[in-house]
Amino acid sequence: MKHNKSYKYISLAVLILFIFGFREKTRATTPELGLELRTGISKLEGDWQKPRLNWIGAFLVHYSPVEYFTVVGELGYSHLSSHADAPRIHPILNESGKYRTVTMPAGLNFRFNFFPFKRWNPYSILGSGVIGWEAQYGGKTISQNNALQKGIATYTKAAGGVEYRINNKFAANFEVDFKYTSLDELDQLITGNERDGIISIYSGLIYYFRTNESKVSDYEGIPYALQHAITETKNRNPFERKGGIIEQSFNQQADSSSAPLVIHDPVRRVEEKTDIKIIARIVSSTPLKVNALLYRNNQQQKWSIRKLVEKEDHFETVIKAEEVSYPVLEYCVVALNQNMKGLGYAGLPQNPIRVDIVRQSQGWRIISSFIALVGWSAAAFIILKKQTL
Repeated sequence: MKHNKSYKYISLAVLILFIFGFREKTRATTPELGLELRTGISKLEGDWQKPRLNWIGAFLVHYSPVEYFTVVGELGYSHLSSHADAPRIHPILNESGKYRTVTMPAGLNFRFNFFPFKRWNPYSILGSGVIGWEAQYGGKTISQNNALQKGIATYTKAAGGVEYRINNKFAANFEVDFKYTSLDELDQLITGNERDGIISIYSGLIYYFRTNESKVSDYEGIPYALQHAITETKNRNPFERKGGIIEQSFNQQADSSSAPLVIHDPVRRVEEKTDIKIIARIVSSTPLKVNALLYRNNQQQKWSIRKLVEKEDHFETVIKAEEVSYPVLEYCVVALNQNMKGLGYAGLPQNPIRVDIVRQSQGWRIISSFIALVGWSAAAFIILKKQTL
């Protein structure tokens, strides 16, 4: 009963902070949907003296109504086993290698992101769900007191991890979680006053579905010579970038040997008042006359122009934090050869790359820190607490 009351207080606190967080003036620019496959290892935290590390796999669906908060649906599969505890369960179970408890957790998790616009994004999680379980020996369900040892239990979950954004569509994930179940039968040793838990360590790959919004705009603020070159030569480039993917189309009138190729991974969303680094690879068979970034806030009419600085294998520049303001920034990367007739580009003034600028929100970071503190403190208390026999 003591643990049940603790969970009620934790759930109430999370609900209050959740409502508070959505009252923050955070702009849900583009709801994000992702699919994840993950694998890892897990072990039972219960009455076994020598629990074994076993493989676990899971499929997850991510949905982010705002950048700082993600709802995650989870479906997993694993089995738990022990190095030497089977004979303690029943004398006839004399080979521990044949004993295991199969588990299939299914749950809903609330994930709170600390830095959703950075490449490395740490996060904290609280969640709950149900877990199907079946105790087996030699592949057959164990029977105790004429009852098959299988069923469904509930669990509460605390987790933390870090997500690494590989690009706009893919991210790698590393997570540690603790599931505390509502029963003491996963290990088939019903002793003490503590129920069984599962500790898991995962790594996974997430694929994000994204939309690419753009709007028509003009050439104001662009020097006439560059504006004329863009207008006259844009169709001469056989390479065009759409939605972050390089597509090549054949054009009989194009001179592919003279048109630079711009390879750029677009920036889609950032937090306001933070620097935006623009990186592009420019491949050209002839010397470049212009390699530039055109950018503006969508509340401005004139484009600003910044020269791209050449590094070892790429070009780059930075849009300073004071120029990054809510709600949208537009930009283009263009490259022209010396005769001003071969054009390479990622985005054009009439169809620029659009960056959604999201307001800063310290409130969400406070919530994330609180969730991490509460969740992992509760998990550590349960794991370290001595059983009362």
